[in-house]
Amino acid sequence: SGPVRYVGDGDSLCVGRSASPKSWIEIRLADFDAPELQDARGPRAKALLERITRGRQLVCRSTPGRSGRVVVYDRVIAVCT
Repeated sequence: SGPVRYVGDGDSLCVGRSASPKSWIEIRLADFDAPELQDARGPRAKALLERITRGRQLVCRSTPGRSGRVVVYDRVIAVCT
């Protein structure tokens, strides 16, 4: 839980209580797929996620993804509110 510090793409972001990136947790939003950045629609998806999360505090709860794992590609799969 914490403020959104960084948006990586349209379905991943970082939250962290301090300004230090070393303390941030990278989140992959569960049950949500957005175009990859290299896709023509990817930059717009990232911009939209930035717009709706900028300055927000999120509470994220980890959950198993489709693979059954909670961590995939060094990101925690989570539902955030």
